[in-house]
Amino acid sequence: MKLYNRLKEKFYELLSLNDSSHHIALSFAIGVFISVSPFLGFHTIAALFIAWIFRLNKVAIMVGTYTNNPWTFAPVYGFGLWIGLKIYGLSNTIPDISWGSMKIMDIFNYLKPYFMPFIIGSLLLGLVVAVISYFAAEYAVKRYRKRKAAKNTTGTA
Repeated sequence: MKLYNRLKEKFYELLSLNDSSHHIALSFAIGVFISVSPFLGFHTIAALFIAWIFRLNKVAIMVGTYTNNPWTFAPVYGFGLWIGLKIYGLSNTIPDISWGSMKIMDIFNYLKPYFMPFIIGSLLLGLVVAVISYFAAEYAVKRYRKRKAAKNTTGTA
């Protein structure tokens, strides 16, 4: 229950930012795109750098960046790989691997045909999810502000 309350608190903090709904939604959506991007290990650095370069809302972009987390990596990247395999027309079967005689270089050779499908599929998935996230975030911010304004006007009467 503690985690749920913390997430709810961060969500309301995002909705309450003193910025336009467009700017918050755009920052959040770019963060979501970064979170799905295949460049693991660089998400936080990329988000902060992009926020700084384009003067985006740092809180919103970071919230978006952390929507994909260790609990969701496998399904998100698995789906991105699946999309990439479909685009490339490749079979999504797992190659036969002789684990007993496996060497580090063998891993790279087995994974090599999956590299570009993973990159392309993850970027395409990120683009689709970012567009959806933009509209959802803008709607949520506007709705929250409208409710808050209505509450403030009825509370003062």
